[in-house]
Amino acid sequence: MASYDLIIYCNYRTVTLSVELTMSTENILDYISSYFHLNRNSFILQVYDEQIKCYVDFDHEYDRHLRENLPKIPKSKLNALVSFSTINDTEKRMNSSGKFG
Repeated sequence: MASYDLIIYCNYRTVTLSVELTMSTENILDYISSYFHLNRNSFILQVYDEQIKCYVDFDHEYDRHLRENLPKIPKSKLNALVSFSTINDTEKRMNSSGKFG
């Protein structure tokens, strides 16, 4: 499994995070949350996938895919952006009442 750099863009700021083998997906998302002062549940990290030419949600499965499929070079740099979750008033009421459809 390879390590890689995430170049993360959020709120007109950029940070580069070197993802090492020992970092879990949760560690990565917690770092981003802390660095940008975000509520952990308020954002989604998306990584630009060069193979399919679009942004893909970063989750456990995609993190594993990256580590297994990146070329065997010392570092790979990947562009990422933070997308914010938005909840409309109806969804807020449903979430607070415990009704999910």
